[in-house]
Amino acid sequence: MKLTGKILIRVFALYLIVAIAWINGDGQKRPKQQIKRQTYLESIKLLELRLENVQEKWRKGEIVTVKVYTTNKGKTTVRIPHTVPWYKYQISILKENNQQAPKTPFLEKQLKSGALSFTAQEIKPGETLEEKISLGDLFDMTQKGTYKIVFKRPFFVEGKVQHELISNSITLSVVE
Repeated sequence: MKLTGKILIRVFALYLIVAIAWINGDGQKRPKQQIKRQTYLESIKLLELRLENVQEKWRKGEIVTVKVYTTNKGKTTVRIPHTVPWYKYQISILKENNQQAPKTPFLEKQLKSGALSFTAQEIKPGETLEEKISLGDLFDMTQKGTYKIVFKRPFFVEGKVQHELISNSITLSVVE
């Protein structure tokens, strides 16, 4: 084949590649991992985190418990990590003086030992997961007074927080 024929074939092949890339958008295919990561980030942004009082007044010495709801407001099933509450949530419990309620010895011990296992939990579109959490096991809420509670749930991708769900705040009282 003559040199001009080879050049024409190469030019035509290059033209074909450029045309296909133009038809497909930017012409670059994203790696599957990047597409999965982007889909995951988009889907967790459609989750809602909500707290609810089991009761508004607790007697001193009772184990304060709250309900946590995670609702999928999106159109696709979302798989999220599932583990014990002290690794899943960042829990803020502020007393009347705006100071954080102290952690119990139980929680301190659990945090030092590290997470033992994580599993995945699926939430289908429109589905709500309900979880009861005994805050009295995790924080010292034995003092009489009012407590303001907020939960945050960070989502990590490659070791970095990529999105954080923040619940509504609830208030409860510990009475004599």
